[in-house]
Amino acid sequence: MTEQIKQIAERIKEIREISGISAETLAIKLGIPNDTYLKYESGNSDIPVGIIFEISELFNIELSVMLGGDNVLMNKNLFWSLNIKPKVFCSESH
Repeated sequence: MTEQIKQIAERIKEIREISGISAETLAIKLGIPNDTYLKYESGNSDIPVGIIFEISELFNIELSVMLGGDNVLMNKNLFWSLNIKPKVFCSESH
């Protein structure tokens, strides 16, 4: 995989870990098999743009950050201080 794909995969993993959800839970939310998700997150498989977009929507993070933005771990405090609550945690009963 290209370096850019690996960086996107690392960003996705960081965001998921900061949010405290498992890879399996995110795979379910995305409607894909867990092993497919893990290939994306490890950078071992190209990530479809639609999946990247859906992840950015679930975590309320701009697509530009997902594709090439700031280091997510460096912004962990900002992520929580702004009280950004990932949609992944929101009730689906609204």
